Amino acid sequence: MAITVYYGHTDNRLGFDLEPVKDYINKNILNTSGMKNTLLISCPAFKDEINNTFVVKSIYDYNIKWDGENITSSMYDQDFFNRFLTIRSISDGFISYLSPTPIFVAESNDLVMSQINAQFHDNDIVNKCIMIPGTFNIGKHLPRKIELAIKFKQPGEIKINEGDALFYVKFLTEEKILFKKFIWSDELERLTIKNLEIRNYTRSIKSMQWWYNFMSQHNLKKYYLTRIKQHLI
Repeated sequence: MAITVYYGHTDNRLGFDLEPVKDYINKNILNTSGMKNTLLISCPAFKDEINNTFVVKSIYDYNIKWDGENITSSMYDQDFFNRFLTIRSISDGFISYLSPTPIFVAESNDLVMSQINAQFHDNDIVNKCIMIPGTFNIGKHLPRKIELAIKFKQPGEIKINEGDALFYVKFLTEEKILFKKFIWSDELERLTIKNLEIRNYTRSIKSMQWWYNFMSQHNLKKYYLTRIKQHLI
């Protein structure tokens, strides 16, 4: 039995389809004379680890430089920089790259998803940065964008190419995942932003369980799903 996961982007830049990590590994890592005989892909522990894990790719070319004191880019204009980069700490080279910013919403009321490092890929994000992972239940939480939070390992430049793997998303279930794309509407954007603003105006950091309870108490899951299904593509 498949679990339906609705998949969109906050800015509706649809970009690339999600590629199963196991397909990438089969084509690019195990498809060599030496690796073909290792039986790695048949290892139960390895198969479980990469099951229901998908690649989220960059839809743009970009570069980001950190010299220890400044974070800059030589590509495009300041508007692009302001829209797609959030500087979290200049002194530590800690940023968030906001393209793409996918949203995942499960039809099921209980599906945990993790955002993890794209460890099987070879690019500057993987090699020159530390990616900050995270886990939450996409069947219980408010729909929220997934951003790439990274810390430079050392001062330098990272080059992001169109199609580069930025991170993986892993769904913690043995059931097959059935993706359905949707358009993220202005109505849902406003509703989500207004409710997530709670984080900015209280002294306490709300736990994941607090957010799950909030979603349930206000019956927001039904509201979101009804409108998402009206905007399937």
